[in-house]
Formats: sequence, structure tokens, C-alpha cells
Amino acid sequence: VLWGDNSYGQLVIPPTVLTGGGVASIAAGGANALALKENGSIYVWGQTTFGATNIPVAATNMAAITVGSNHCAALKSPGVPAITCQPWSQTIEPGSNTVFTGIAVGFGNLRYQWRFNGINIAGATNKWFGITNAQSSDAGAYSLLITNSLGSSASVTSSVATLTVNGTVVVTQPVWSDTSFDNAGFHARLTGTPGSWVVATSSNLLGWTDVLTTNIPPAGYLDLIDGTATRNGQRYYRAHTP
Repeated sequence: VLWGDNSYGQLVIPPTVLTGGGVASIAAGGANALALKENGSIYVWGQTTFGATNIPVAATNMAAITVGSNHCAALKSPGVPAITCQPWSQTIEPGSNTVFTGIAVGFGNLRYQWRFNGINIAGATNKWFGITNAQSSDAGAYSLLITNSLGSSASVTSSVATLTVNGTVVVTQPVWSDTSFDNAGFHARLTGTPGSWVVATSSNLLGWTDVLTTNIPPAGYLDLIDGTATRNGQRYYRAHTP
């Protein structure tokens, strides 16, 4: 949707902008408008006096755009898809319908996979994910994994969007950070929903052993020390609800 000064045709969207794939990002300057398509191509229209509408041959597979008073700029993609519109958190009533959406730009055919609390949702492979008749079991953390033709080596994950269904407690996926090791053992900060959590360890990511049941306080994080950890071998950590 465009409005305002149309002295140079800034408000007249070229038909090609609206065909052949979605628009991932837009920008507007003093007398020009830009659109970045999901495939990394650029369209610009408006004032031609300073050459702003003369798109360089090298301006393909772009990831971001911006516009000045009489010039344009674009950022070349490194090959990894770039998310231009993150999914956002929502609060709804039980029985309501809702939709999460993510928009990205990247060369090749982009592939989408929605996740719920870090687990892939079967069949949720569009840029949007709809929930009908939402119940408490639908409350939680949703994210979107996007890849292109290069596969897993060129993937990006969106920020987490939390769905709150009124009357339920939303448990978000825990996050580990601030890790270090010294003579006292392995140090780590566990950030997540306040309440009871179980910490488990594994030496091979296959067999897991629950070693500690603890509470994340209202502050939302807990600093842990594993005094049994040594510099010999390897140990993995995860946290789950009881």
C-alpha cells in the first residue's frame, strides 16, 4: 500500500512486482520505492533523474534494501536465506483460530518447516502455519526453519513466537548460555519458564540420565554448576519439564 507524493510515479506499483513470487521487503525514499522479492531480485520505480531506477547487473541474490533521497542500496546475500518478517507472539482465547507467518528472501526455492517447542510439525511446510480451535495443548513456542537449494548448510531459524491460550501457562523452550569450565566444574545458565525443571546429561546424545530436579526462579534463569564434570571425555546437557 502506497500513499503520499506521486510526482514521479512512486505510487504506481509496476505489475511485475506483484507477479512471480512474493515480496519479502520494501523501502521508500524521497522519490523512489523499492521491492525485494523472495528470490532476491529487486524492483525500483519512481524518479529516474539520478539513475536510481537503473538496477546494476550485479544486484541479484540480494538480502536487504534501503533508499536515500536520490539513491538506493542493497546488501548481497551470502547464500543463507534472510528473514525479513519474523513470526510474532500472540495471545488468544481457547477455541480461537490463529496464523503464524514468516517471510524470507533467498535464491533458489526456499523450503519452510515450522517447529513447536523445538520439534518439527509434520506437514507444516508453508511460510505460514494455521491453528484452528486452539486449546491449552497448542500453547508454547513456535519457530520457523528456512532452507534453500543448498540444504542444511544454508539454513536460518526465526525468532521464537510464543502462543498463549488464555487460562494456560506457556512453557517456553529452555536456553543454555554463559558456559565455562574451571576447577569447580562446568558452569552454565539455564533460562526458561519459572517453575520445576529436570536437568539430564548424556555422553553420546542417545542415552540420557536425569541428574537434577530444580526450580527456575521468577527471574527466569538459574546458574548451575556440575562439580562432577571433568576434562576427560564429553558430556551433553538438556533440560525438560518433570
